[in-house]
Amino acid sequence: MAATRVSAYADAYVTAHGQFTDLVASLSDEQWRLVGKNFPQQLNNEDESRPVGVIAHHVADAEQFIIDRIYAMLEGKPLPPIDIHEINARQAVVHAAVTRDEVLALLRVN
Repeated sequence: MAATRVSAYADAYVTAHGQFTDLVASLSDEQWRLVGKNFPQQLNNEDESRPVGVIAHHVADAEQFIIDRIYAMLEGKPLPPIDIHEINARQAVVHAAVTRDEVLALLRVN
């Protein structure tokens, strides 16, 4: 039963990853530069301020981080605390000029 559920989650993840990759590839240059908007509501008591391209990079870059945390939880290891606001702010500065090709390459690797 658990193996079936794990397989279903894995299949859903692979499907969503493919759909996200296709979406990133389809964005126009104008869309890439638009400032994102939390929808349908603000999250974590803040509104979005990063361009779509930076958000796309964040999603692609965070995949391995999230998978590592999932494995740690499954192994019963403690998760170190994180400051998601600080991580997002730093990532937005470091990758402010990220290109669509860079994000697509990262998505393909992950």
